[in-house]
Amino acid sequence: MVEDEDEENKPDEGDGERAKAPAETAEVSKADEDKPSALDEAREINKKKEELLKREEKLQDRKEKLAAQEMVGGRATASRTEEKKPETNKEYRARVEKEMREGKTDFGD
Repeated sequence: MVEDEDEENKPDEGDGERAKAPAETAEVSKADEDKPSALDEAREINKKKEELLKREEKLQDRKEKLAAQEMVGGRATASRTEEKKPETNKEYRARVEKEMREGKTDFGD
């Protein structure tokens, strides 16, 4: 009799696993349905990158147009030449006296 009770309380290993498997499969498939697939994620990332690329191209076009306008309008820094301001009488005299003291000019000897 004791042996019969042990057998009744003892779960059958095969039956227990089979009973759990469909429930676990349902949970896994439900989780899989909620999660996007790797392919869907890759497509979403690709779509975002394409949008960013289009924005970058628009910005680059705007920069090129602005640079062209600056060149045509004379505001470009690369083509600008510095104009020397004319030397005043005082500045000229100071420069010549300095050169004479340093012996660079033979004026006045």
